[in-house]
Amino acid sequence: MPASSRAHLDLDGVEGIVLTEGVMSSDSPETFRLHGAHWTFGDVVLSDLTFTPVTIEQVPDLIDAETQRESHFNVGFVLEGEVTIDIGGIALPFGEGEAAFIANWGKLTASTSAEARILYLSVPRAELHAYGIDPAYVFAPIDPGALRNDALLPFLRTLLPVIQNHSIPTEPTATILVRLVAGLYICDEAQLDDGDAGIRQLHERADDVIARASDDPGFTPQSLAAELGVSVGQLEAAFENSGSGDTVQETIDCRRLVRAVDLLGRPAGETAPSIHAATAHSGFPDNGTLERAVRATFGVSVIELLAGLHRLNPEDFRDQGGKQKAVRRFRGPGTTRAGGVAGRS
Repeated sequence: MPASSRAHLDLDGVEGIVLTEGVMSSDSPETFRLHGAHWTFGDVVLSDLTFTPVTIEQVPDLIDAETQRESHFNVGFVLEGEVTIDIGGIALPFGEGEAAFIANWGKLTASTSAEARILYLSVPRAELHAYGIDPAYVFAPIDPGALRNDALLPFLRTLLPVIQNHSIPTEPTATILVRLVAGLYICDEAQLDDGDAGIRQLHERADDVIARASDDPGFTPQSLAAELGVSVGQLEAAFENSGSGDTVQETIDCRRLVRAVDLLGRPAGETAPSIHAATAHSGFPDNGTLERAVRATFGVSVIELLAGLHRLNPEDFRDQGGKQKAVRRFRGPGTTRAGGVAGRS
């Protein structure tokens, strides 16, 4: 099975601006800085980028040539700072914690007035078709109600430290990311549909309880249904209609896994919990259940996961090809100096 790959990007000052080849401009090029990384899981692409105040004229070139293809659908999260998107002369500011779907960049531009950090995920459209999703719009902000208890961003935050230090198998992570994007899209669409308001409210109430109570090993779909005053069947139907494909138990396990990886990722020392302690504090009933959840999500064992989280070997992060090679990795081999794709008008 192929493994995930990682490309490093670290550009500074006037030289860094020049290396973006017109993609980015800055009023203070001497203090310009862009750093981050981009990972691929087969056809799924994830980028984590931090940059000083800039204007970005051709956003797809900054992320990767993959995102220019009409075959991909994208989700962007603002993790820090504020990013303003200009679409047809209309400026749309996005602050920390806000997000948007981008189906086609078209003539979009982006700008920041202070340092900002973005997380950008690109998934194949063809894999979203299985969920009945084929977006026709160019750009759309994601409703805050859809983001409130959605699992995609927490999962990405959990994934980042895992892939920061070493590769993991492409699957099942790529499939999970596509499924989570589909679930977020369907949940966002549901915010606009009053006909499903009752089901949506039940799902939101369930998510609230799961976030609060899933660290209890005795917490089950049955106890959740009892607390909400509904049957397990009604509860499962609400989750099925969310479109993500996750059952109630899978949603509970996902929350527990996020908590467990956060605990296991703490630096070694007196405050770092053992695997057994992380299992207990995250809500998994035993170490075997945690092991199965980690393998089903990341394709590695808990011990292998720990090795990746705690390894700090500078050679793992050294840029093997220099800045120019790093830029080419991001821009793609078919990208011209003007920012377009060779052979495409």
